Amino acid sequence: MRALLIKGTAMLSLNLLVDITLTYSQTYFSKRINFFNENSNTYSFINFNDTLYVPIPILQIGDVFLAKVTINGDTLPTPRLKTGARKYIYPYAIKALNNSMYVSGPGGYYNTIQSPFFKFNTSGDTVKTTFIGDTTYYAQIQLMANSTTKNNQLVLVGATDSTCSTNHSSLFKLMVRCVDTNGVLIQTKLYTSCKVTGVTSVVKGDKNSYLIGYGTTLGTWDTESRVLKLDSNLNIVWDVAINNTSGGAPNIINHNDKYYMVISTKVDSVWNFTYKWERVSLTKLDLNGNIIWQRYYGVKKPYTQTSVLKQCANGDLLICGGQQDNSVEFLAYLLRTDSLGNIKWWRNYRPITAPIQDTTAENHIYDMLELANGDIIGVGWSGSRFLLPSQQTWLLKVDSNGCLGANNCPPNLAPPTALSQQYTPVGLTATLYPNPASNELTLSLSATTTTQLSITNMLGQTLHTEALQPTNHQAQLSIAHLPQGVYIVTLHNNGNSITKRLVISR
Repeated sequence: MRALLIKGTAMLSLNLLVDITLTYSQTYFSKRINFFNENSNTYSFINFNDTLYVPIPILQIGDVFLAKVTINGDTLPTPRLKTGARKYIYPYAIKALNNSMYVSGPGGYYNTIQSPFFKFNTSGDTVKTTFIGDTTYYAQIQLMANSTTKNNQLVLVGATDSTCSTNHSSLFKLMVRCVDTNGVLIQTKLYTSCKVTGVTSVVKGDKNSYLIGYGTTLGTWDTESRVLKLDSNLNIVWDVAINNTSGGAPNIINHNDKYYMVISTKVDSVWNFTYKWERVSLTKLDLNGNIIWQRYYGVKKPYTQTSVLKQCANGDLLICGGQQDNSVEFLAYLLRTDSLGNIKWWRNYRPITAPIQDTTAENHIYDMLELANGDIIGVGWSGSRFLLPSQQTWLLKVDSNGCLGANNCPPNLAPPTALSQQYTPVGLTATLYPNPASNELTLSLSATTTTQLSITNMLGQTLHTEALQPTNHQAQLSIAHLPQGVYIVTLHNNGNSITKRLVISR
């Protein structure tokens, strides 16, 4: 999780209207965009009436603005919000509601990291600016969703150290906040233990619920990608691990309230305590959080990143992220599969900045979407050693095959033989929640008959056994007698068995 520390004050000054004159009209493009001749980047965007709204920070200065770009890549005049005195703001999240744009993310100065909340009209003018949180702890909002029950509320998801530590020792809990459309805080709830490393996804689940993708750390190299399901009142329904060895938190889509698809980074091994050898992971979950199958893509490489998962109109899946290609360059990629996870193509990209083909940059695509005609647009940033400004917003537009036109198609780097599969047998299924737990544990079981349970520690010692009698597919278990730690829960029923990881934290 990024530490956002910079000197400054909280004073906001008047908006300044700046006309961005750099434009280009191409069917497909891969360009760094020079906004205001300053270092900039972006992590998200939305398409509203065929105009792309892109929240962008001006780095080092702390200004932010909502860029407007046509789907043909033409930049439009955009007001620039002057935050004053180098206040550090990262506008990670954007949502449209009632013809207004809402933007939030981490922001602050010194050791004060609050949650800035901006309301823009469709012209990009700032209608409302406020900061959510106090000045005694970090409150880093990273995601935003429309409320499933209130048409004038938004749900903000991030992390906080308010109950975890003193002096900001990088220990965070998952945090969910409800605010109205003026940024007035209505409710705050905290979840899980103080081991959250990042929050990367929030989507609507079935029955007005929310699905949140986040990562936790259990040790130096032991990191989990997890999915948490909350009901409409923000109570935990279930919390499951996707990959016990993971390089990043997951991203999720809800497939018509029938099942959930999740991407994350699978860590296969660690070399010399330095490099993680990683691949892209795609997981299918049922509505109870049970894994139906998992698939892994690509050749193991260090520094493989998964950013966003989107579903196409025809049911295909699109994955974007980045991967270190050689010792000096980090390339963005787009990966397309069918609805069953069978790979179609994987292509790498970098910005094409004439006359220099920059091969020493970091190139990241953090968000993407499919247009009505099947074209794909992505946004992110590119950092360069030779081009100035050194870090700039990057816009990418390709066709449905990932090509920049008929005669400009990057190589397909993922033939079917690069795909490995892992299927979880469907028989006995179980979900443990909350997980991490403290004194009481609920088990959601596919079985309705007596199920044998055993709990062992990481040394293989069995510390608890019990015959569970499920009622309506659920059973309750007291774990108050077990010390804090990581355990393996084993369940047996009618010849079927399943194991689950359990974390006890108090």
